[in-house]
Amino acid sequence: MKLQLFIISLFFLLLNCSSGKENMYAGTGKSSSKLTVRAEIVEKQFVNKAGKNTGISEYYVRQSQQDYFIKFCESKVTRKEIEEILSTIEDSIKILEITMEIREGEWDQCDENTVQSRIGRYVVIHKIE
Repeated sequence: MKLQLFIISLFFLLLNCSSGKENMYAGTGKSSSKLTVRAEIVEKQFVNKAGKNTGISEYYVRQSQQDYFIKFCESKVTRKEIEEILSTIEDSIKILEITMEIREGEWDQCDENTVQSRIGRYVVIHKIE
């Protein structure tokens, strides 16, 4: 009897957790609604599939322990604008208030010259507050 109650409780717990994740991404499967957040912007070196550092840096929005690639070709904010704002922040942790959208898809597909086929969740920045 206790085992049955445990299994039922576990089932409802898992069901509750998964429904929260769907709400976070607005249930669309492809993108979320716009969110205004204070988040750290981090710069990382791009490493190709062969594991070699390319000398190219990329920017990510850090949310909790997850880093989301910033896809500038879909954003309303340019890479240059982000770099200029970040250069004025003296702290080692660069936090900005941004309006963003989390999307699912190809990171490198901006034009016909696809660099690499990375896919997953990424961020589009609509505005820096």
